[in-house]
Amino acid sequence: MKFLVWSCGCILLLGTLGFGQADRSSPAKPPTLTFTSLSYPGAINTVAFGINDHGWIVGYYDESAVSAYAFLYRDNTYVSFGFPGSTNTNALGINDLGEIVGVYEGSDASFHGFLRTAAGFTSIDYPGAADTYPYGINSAGQIVGFFYSAGSGDSQGFLYESGQFTAINYPGAPTTAAYGINGQGQIVGSYTSGSDLLGFIYDAGVFTSVSVRGTTNPTLAGITNNGLIVGSGQFKMHGSLVQQGFVDVSGRIQQVIYPTASSTLVFGVNNQSQIVGTYVSGAQYGFVATLGAP
Repeated sequence: MKFLVWSCGCILLLGTLGFGQADRSSPAKPPTLTFTSLSYPGAINTVAFGINDHGWIVGYYDESAVSAYAFLYRDNTYVSFGFPGSTNTNALGINDLGEIVGVYEGSDASFHGFLRTAAGFTSIDYPGAADTYPYGINSAGQIVGFFYSAGSGDSQGFLYESGQFTAINYPGAPTTAAYGINGQGQIVGSYTSGSDLLGFIYDAGVFTSVSVRGTTNPTLAGITNNGLIVGSGQFKMHGSLVQQGFVDVSGRIQQVIYPTASSTLVFGVNNQSQIVGTYVSGAQYGFVATLGAP
């Protein structure tokens, strides 16, 4: 399957291209994280991507090596769904109205975006794109994501609202991907600079570049209305680079590592400080973690 694979890191905000500057470091006393594992019944792998303020979680699960189905986890119950006619569907984001965005594989072997509402499914395709990946949605119905043009391996970011697309591309970058958007319309994602992957925050037309002190390839996945940011990165542990999640608490970084996991990735956050993602411990599982006081 051709779904989303990240190469990511922890963060330090830099003033690249004059778009802003801030310094972030590890907290002296980190907050607590309480984890709950998620596994769709009978699935080979489970990945949690998005969570809304009601605690409803979306993601996907594998039943075989060639098929994947989306799920909604609500009130301790899993509901499976797929885009009509597709055997590969991935739910990536959900807002407080229960509207879900994601991606499905079409009969043309391309990947198309979708919006699922109470009225049903609507396809979302950036004009002229070969593949479109809507990734995040807020309760105003603003959708962010990225697309690939035919014959190009470079992604370009977008904002989609009221039926119109707006390009979200970091100035001078060959590749941009937008992953999360909060209620104020602040957008987070990643872009490339040379061989490096960097994160960004886009707020009211202004980009702030995000780099990593001591790590490589940061990816910012989600942002709350209060500015809490989550993502994943490559951390050096025991002499090797390992993918782990992080949460930015008041401008300071804490790693998010599921107990016993060999790798942890964070994909989403809600305004209740609940974090979702996936971890590897033999198989791949989803998780939800609640951020508490130190």
